[in-house]
Amino acid sequence: MNNNNSTLLYKNSKFIKELTPSNFNNNLTPKTKKPTLVKFYAHWCPHCTDPETHEFMEALAETLPKKANIDVAAFSCESSNNHSNFARKARIAGYPTFRYYNKNGKISDYNGPRNVEALLQFMLKNS
Repeated sequence: MNNNNSTLLYKNSKFIKELTPSNFNNNLTPKTKKPTLVKFYAHWCPHCTDPETHEFMEALAETLPKKANIDVAAFSCESSNNHSNFARKARIAGYPTFRYYNKNGKISDYNGPRNVEALLQFMLKNS
């Protein structure tokens, strides 16, 4: 694994925060009191880098904090050995993985349609 920022797909996003392992607690949940949706990705994955997926993430990140007080973040599973080790511990098996952490630390993986309303309904149901 390299430590190159070119593997960070959202480093220039004004709405999506790129997370590192230090942004997570020992129980592998984000260090925040707000519900958070995290996209776990690999920069070489065609599904992760697809322009439609990128637009979907940006739309979520612009909408969810205002509409439902939910943060949107991303985590590169291979920008460094530290990141790939964390991804293994968090049991990220495929890319992209959309994982929702509610305010109580409950973890839910999302596998539904990639549209804002469907994802919002999923998160509200799992809050």
